[in-house]
Amino acid sequence: MNFPAKPFSSAAKEEPASFAVSFRLFRRLLTLNNAVLEKIGRMEGALAGEYVFDRRFLSEAVAGLNELVREVVSCLGSLTANRYLVLFDRYEEIAGKLSSLALEYASPYDRNLTLAYELLNSDFEELVGSKNATLSEIRNRLHLQTPDGFAITVAAYREFMEANDLFARIDAILAAPGNSRKHSERIAGSLRQARFPERLVAAVQDELQQLLNRAGGPVPLAVRSSGVGEDAETRSFAGQFHSALEVRPELSSVLDAYRQVIASRFSVAALDYLGSKADSRDIPMAAGVQPMIQSRVAGVTYSRDPEAPEKNQLLVTSLRGAAHDLVSGRRQADRFIMSRVWPFVPLTSEIVMPESLPSTREAHAILPSGMRRGSATLTPKELARLAEQALLLEKSFGEPQDIEWALADEPVILQSRPLSLPAKPPPLPGELAAELAGATPLMSGKGQVAHLGIAAGRVVHVDQDTDPEQFPVGAIAVARFPSPQLSPIVWRAAAMITEIGGPTGHLATIAREYRTPALF
Repeated sequence: MNFPAKPFSSAAKEEPASFAVSFRLFRRLLTLNNAVLEKIGRMEGALAGEYVFDRRFLSEAVAGLNELVREVVSCLGSLTANRYLVLFDRYEEIAGKLSSLALEYASPYDRNLTLAYELLNSDFEELVGSKNATLSEIRNRLHLQTPDGFAITVAAYREFMEANDLFARIDAILAAPGNSRKHSERIAGSLRQARFPERLVAAVQDELQQLLNRAGGPVPLAVRSSGVGEDAETRSFAGQFHSALEVRPELSSVLDAYRQVIASRFSVAALDYLGSKADSRDIPMAAGVQPMIQSRVAGVTYSRDPEAPEKNQLLVTSLRGAAHDLVSGRRQADRFIMSRVWPFVPLTSEIVMPESLPSTREAHAILPSGMRRGSATLTPKELARLAEQALLLEKSFGEPQDIEWALADEPVILQSRPLSLPAKPPPLPGELAAELAGATPLMSGKGQVAHLGIAAGRVVHVDQDTDPEQFPVGAIAVARFPSPQLSPIVWRAAAMITEIGGPTGHLATIAREYRTPALF
């Protein structure tokens, strides 16, 4: 049953509805009331730490709650012949405050034109774009190595576009007759003539100087695209947007590179990818400014092998030098199929013969394991480290990952995004029930759930003296006490069980934060 947004008026009171209509309204009112209570319960669960929530969750939850309560008020009005008009005014006042709070939740930085990575995390995606938000999350919460840097925000992009009336001009170009190439060329011409607002120039200059100070002086830079919605599972925009490499550490060079990043939002490839109905305000473009990583080896890790996603294995590809030659398809790379189970042994390899080494059968003989002897770009220890990081990122982001990295002394993660794999139909309930019926329970009806979930893995007993770096990623951690010192292990564990403890302690909160199933 649909109700108008504001069915009340100051007119004379209406006649009471018939009993049948009143009964339907009353049943609808009860249903709506239950839905409101359930939504509030889910929000309280998120606040209590059952799962990590972000700005989008809060905005959608508040919008849904407001809509449900609006319909509750509408039902009450219809049931009472609009005797309580003041109720709707009170509703609008509260709903407006909730909506305002939800919009302002993310941070006090919404109007900043630049932001250092140290201030960011995944909640900032709408302000700094997907790549910047993901890298900052990996750097600041997961404490893995990523490049230092700063974001030129979506607020800066909009200020630049609006100061030059570019949204309206670009929409007019896109609406005019012509193909994507002609539209892109005309848009690029408008962007070349546009001037950067003084406030934006000053913000970039200040942030750039701080970055170079942290880097110890002038260093080559990368200016990378970071569109809002880029790297999404449904639309990755992989390779569609521009990243400028080896940029001189000067303000004018950085701004020129930033202009190229903005222009790539309207490239021929991007316009074709978005389709004819795209609006100029869709996919607002942020950018990331980072020192170039001088790597001896670079590559890409897929946390699941795309050619055999049903198998418990992952794929690492690597080459000497920088990763952009690999992702652009310009050079062949070594390929390693790795086990996803600790200690992450290599299963097979395909080694590209280096031109600088002799092509001898002995140097590259195939070993019984399937590996080749000789000139692989990565050692088994380095491969294991990459596999470990891939599984940690997959767990943290809740889905298989496509990870670009560079290796100097340690792997530096340049990018991590969802890996698109063929959808696998879920098993039938009867199949699951049959499999569970054949299992032998080791424990049932005991303990308290700190975080719900399903996991399997090798059992490893731990205590507060256990070195987290020695804990096998993907194992089940078993401890006597839920000591806060076990927090680093919670992230690496597939699940955790303790003999003593409960769901309100510090370690339970950490388990919920890292989405690690835990029974205390």
